[in-house]
Amino acid sequence: MTTVCFTAQEPSEIWKNQKLSQYQMAWMIMNRSQHDVYFQVATTSPVKEIVYPTFYTPELADFKCWSVKYSKQDQQNKTALRKFKYALTSARRRNQAYYIYEEVKAIPTLGYSINNSIEYIYTGEHKETDRVMFTDGNTCDLYNVPRTNNGKGCELWVKSSYKENVPPCCSFIFDMLCGAAGRHDVYDKSLCGAVVKSWQDEHKDDGKNKT
Repeated sequence: MTTVCFTAQEPSEIWKNQKLSQYQMAWMIMNRSQHDVYFQVATTSPVKEIVYPTFYTPELADFKCWSVKYSKQDQQNKTALRKFKYALTSARRRNQAYYIYEEVKAIPTLGYSINNSIEYIYTGEHKETDRVMFTDGNTCDLYNVPRTNNGKGCELWVKSSYKENVPPCCSFIFDMLCGAAGRHDVYDKSLCGAVVKSWQDEHKDDGKNKT
């Protein structure tokens, strides 16, 4: 009689396996075309902050429409610059697009021999690292964001062309690996028009500069 033993493992942890590294390569994400924009469509921990549309009128605002593209890639050092654009739900700041830049580096974590994580400075000089749980390189990226949800935070990003129709396989992976920590939608078509247009205008300007 043969006995087969399986090691019990929480679904949220099964992705931490170097045998899956072909789906977790950070540089594949960072080395995309400068015209590839990805939108965050789901997160376990939405960003909320007090903003001041005027000095005496603070408002609690959700950060929506997070989107990103990479540029200035350095193949040797595995570094790049990423540009985020987002919108705020504050009544006096709607229909506007905001942006920030962030220097990033692909590094190995969790004992991997490949660069499976993206390192960046989140606040001040403090470095944070998001681990790539899954990427197919052309449709969606799923990250583990350890600074949220007691280490179990997640973010799901999809290529711009899928932002209003997320492929079921991408949603399935998020729900399977991250659903226990909750799910909050980040992309809202009614709020994200200014951000989408901002990217479109930027790409038009890039095209003009090349001619």
